[in-house]
Amino acid sequence: MSTRKCQSLVLLLLIIFLSTAGSLHAAAFGHTFVVDLSSLNPTQRADLLHAPGVAWWVQLGTQALVAGDMPAAALTPPAGPAPILVADDADASSFVAVRLPPDGLPVLLRSGHTAIAQRARVDAWLAQHPDVVPHVQEIDEVAHHGHQDFHLHPLSPLLLNQILGGPPPFSEAAAPDHSRSDLVAAVSAPRTFADITWLATIQAPATTTRRTGTIGQQLARDWLKAQFESLGYATTLQAFSSPYGTAHNVVAEISGRIRPNDVYIIGGHYDSTSQSAATNAPGAEDNASGTAGVLEMARILAQYPPQATVRFIPFAGEEQGLYGSEAYVNSLSASERSRIKGVFIMDMIGYKSAAYPLNVLLESRSSVPGAVGLVTTLSQNAQTYTTLNVTTSYYAWGSDHVPFLDVNLPAVLLIEQEYDSYSCYHRTCDTPDKVTPAQAAEVLKMLIAALDATAGTCLLGDINCDGQVTTTDITMITELWDTGYDRRVDLDHNGHIDIVDVMLAAWQWQA
Repeated sequence: MSTRKCQSLVLLLLIIFLSTAGSLHAAAFGHTFVVDLSSLNPTQRADLLHAPGVAWWVQLGTQALVAGDMPAAALTPPAGPAPILVADDADASSFVAVRLPPDGLPVLLRSGHTAIAQRARVDAWLAQHPDVVPHVQEIDEVAHHGHQDFHLHPLSPLLLNQILGGPPPFSEAAAPDHSRSDLVAAVSAPRTFADITWLATIQAPATTTRRTGTIGQQLARDWLKAQFESLGYATTLQAFSSPYGTAHNVVAEISGRIRPNDVYIIGGHYDSTSQSAATNAPGAEDNASGTAGVLEMARILAQYPPQATVRFIPFAGEEQGLYGSEAYVNSLSASERSRIKGVFIMDMIGYKSAAYPLNVLLESRSSVPGAVGLVTTLSQNAQTYTTLNVTTSYYAWGSDHVPFLDVNLPAVLLIEQEYDSYSCYHRTCDTPDKVTPAQAAEVLKMLIAALDATAGTCLLGDINCDGQVTTTDITMITELWDTGYDRRVDLDHNGHIDIVDVMLAAWQWQA
C-alpha cells in the first residue's frame, strides 16, 4: 500500500486588493468572528462561508474571518471549536494584513495591535527576532517602527470572499488520481449563489445595473478580472465598440498541460438589462447565473488543471445584440479559429418554477461540425452525474453561441427550459431570490463532467498529466525553482516557482 508524503501543508496565496469594487461590499454587518476550518472538508468549508447571514469572509490558512448578521452557532463547525468573536461590527477597514519576511507569509490583524488570525505565526516571528524588535508586542508595531523588511497593508478596499492563505479549496487530502465524480462533487451551490448575489447587487451611485456602459458594468468587469487573476489565470480585457461606447470582454486562460493547441471556451454574458436598464437591472438569472457558472468552472479547473487549453470569457454587450461575442469571434485569425474544439455558453441557468423538475435545454446547430458531439457529451454526462431533465434544440438564436456557430465553430448554449416564461425576464424583479441554487449547480455538474470528457483534467501536482504524481513531476518543478517560470508549474499561482510548489506536488506524491 502506498504512503502519503508530506501530510500537512500550508498553501500561501497572495493578498489581493481591489481598487474600487471591493469597498462597495465592506459595509458594517452585525458581528465579526474568527472560525476554525481545520476539521472541515472543502464542501463543508464552502457551505459554512456562505451560510445565511454571512456578508463577507476572508480565509487565512485554516482560519477564516467571517462577518455578517448571524449568531455564533451558525458558524460552529460540527467537529471544531466555537468561533471567536472579534468585533461587534464587520467593517473591513478596521483590519490590516502584513507579510512576515523573508517569505512573505500573510497574517491578518485587527487594528489596535491584536492578531486575530494565525496568532502562532506572529508569536513565532517575534520570538525569532528578539534583537531586532525588543519590547514590541505585535507585528503591526514592528511595521510602524520602520522595520525595513516588513510591510503593513490596510484591508480597505479589500477583494472579499477570497482565500489569502491556506490549503487549496479542492485539493485537501487529494488522492494520487481522481475521477470525474471528484470534479462533480467540487461544484458548490452556495458559492455559486454568493457570486450571483454579488453581481446582482452591485451598488454604483444611485444604480443597481450592469447594463453595458454603466459604472456597475465596469465594476463587474473589474471584479471578474480580479477573480480570474486570483486563480492564477492570464487575464486580459478585450475592448470593443457598443451602442453605449467602449465595452470589454474579460478573457482568462489556462494553458493545457498535454494539448495546449486545443482550445475550449466557457462563456456567458455579464451585462444585464431591464425596463429601467440605465439605473435598475439586477439581472440575477439573466445572466449573473451564467457568469457565476463561468467562475465556478474556473475555480475547479484551477485545482484540476486541464489537458487542453481552456478560456473563460464573460462577454459584455450581449443584451444590445451580441456585440461582445461578435467582437471576440471577429478578432480570431483563421489559425486561431482552427484551434477551437468546443464552446460552452451559459445564459440563464438558475431559474426553476415549482412546476418544473431540475432541467436544461442544450441548443446548437447540427450543420456545424462537432456541434452534435458536444450536445451528446453534455447529455450523456447529465444522465450519469445529475438529475437534470435534458432537452435539445438545433435552432440556435439569441445568445453568445450564435457568433461562433456562424463561422462553423462548434458551440452549445446551456439554458434552463423556462426562460421564455420567466416573469422577471428583462425586468427589475430579476433578483437573486428568483434563483434556485440547486438548479444552477446541476447544470454546472453536467458541464464540469463534459469538460473532463473533452478538455480533460489532471491532478494539480501531476505536471506531465500521466495520471499520478511521481518524482518526475517533482523534478520538473525543482528544475524551474528560482531559474525559470512556467505557469503550469506555479501550483500556488504566486508568480514564481519555489519550495511551496515543490511541497504541493510532494503532498500528492505516492511512493
